Amino acid sequence: MNIETNPLHSPLDGKQDSTVKDWRTPDADLGEGDRAAVQARVEAHLIDAKSRLREARVALADTTRRAADATQGYVTEHPWKAIALAATAGLVAALLIRRH
Repeated sequence: MNIETNPLHSPLDGKQDSTVKDWRTPDADLGEGDRAAVQARVEAHLIDAKSRLREARVALADTTRRAADATQGYVTEHPWKAIALAATAGLVAALLIRRH
């Protein structure tokens, strides 16, 4: 079976070609100052990305900790409801797995 792609329906063709050409620019075309500027810009973006990742990790840990505390409080106040809910969820999961 031969599948041919239709260039009229590929919206990424033009963008991909220009992006590939941009990245394939040889280092010889860059001057020493240009190379240093590009490296500084890349390092700045990397530092920014690491900072955002660190902030996201802290926010996720905080949210997870609050959810765990809320769950612990509910289970402490309503132990039989929690047991019934867990048993029901297990039964539903078992039935769904059994069907597939």
